[in-house]
Amino acid sequence: MARQWDPEQHTFVDSFPAAPARPKVLAAATRLFYEEGVRTVGVDRLTTEAQVTKATFYKHFASRDSLVQEYIDLLCAKDQQALAGAVKTGTTARGVIDAVVELVAGEILAPGYRGSALLNAVAAYPDRDHPVQVRMSAHAASRRPHSRAVCGAPAGRSPFSSQRPCP
Repeated sequence: MARQWDPEQHTFVDSFPAAPARPKVLAAATRLFYEEGVRTVGVDRLTTEAQVTKATFYKHFASRDSLVQEYIDLLCAKDQQALAGAVKTGTTARGVIDAVVELVAGEILAPGYRGSALLNAVAAYPDRDHPVQVRMSAHAASRRPHSRAVCGAPAGRSPFSSQRPCP
């Protein structure tokens, strides 16, 4: 990386600007929260890993909890995209179910798999009124109509048994 003189700043600066702070913090949070747990990683660790100052962290996130909520939102979006991709590959209900099973199996068999990042994060917040739980509930509710459509089940009925409600 070349350094150039900046006459306005009266100093040498890198010719390539640093990566934006927000994505760096989110990338560090994504890795650390999955590897070590949402509750165990603090702001000090996040800022060190993301190579940002605390002031920069709080410029982008009102609190650590707001970062966790955004992390959950990212996981939910990733989950929705993965499921949408699996649904598009199947031409029949069976094909869609097979694609979803392959998607899940691929995640489970991946090196370093430590469980579902989304479920691990949600399990760290058992209070049903916590914003993380509220976000997960909304995510689960948004998936139900798609699950029912794929299964070919009438609303409220499981395709596996007429006695159990569909998830």
